[in-house]
Amino acid sequence: MRTSGRIKSVFVGLLAGALIAGPASLAFAEPGTQSALSASQGQGSGHVKVEPTSQGQGTLVNQVTVNVEGMTPNATFSVQRAIDHTPGDGICTIDQSPPNGWVTDATIATSQGGAGAVHYSVHRSNVSSSTQIDIIFRVIGTGTELRSDCMTFTAK
Repeated sequence: MRTSGRIKSVFVGLLAGALIAGPASLAFAEPGTQSALSASQGQGSGHVKVEPTSQGQGTLVNQVTVNVEGMTPNATFSVQRAIDHTPGDGICTIDQSPPNGWVTDATIATSQGGAGAVHYSVHRSNVSSSTQIDIIFRVIGTGTELRSDCMTFTAK
């Protein structure tokens, strides 16, 4: 009986602390800056997160993190992105070739279990703060293609 009472007291204390701290203590990515990666061909799944930072002070600086799982083991995949030049509508219209089509940003090497991750920075001095951008990502290789949803973010 005493143990049950202590557990309830601890739980109530933690709940009260969380309510007092409120949402201000939680950190969330800007809406629209993360997406699942779903297989349009082949196998696997993943997640991509784009975090605009103010590091560039007037230019585009993003931190990008891509995680995959269930992919072909011990293989290398390309992480690519495409920018839609009609920003802010949430629809990614992709040109067929660079510089406006798919551009490779990084690679992911998967483990024996078929999982992998990469984190990288993107710096663009020709994109000013407050510019809205629609972007889509894909991870491609060995007959597999994972695609993200179209995401809209604002350069900081």
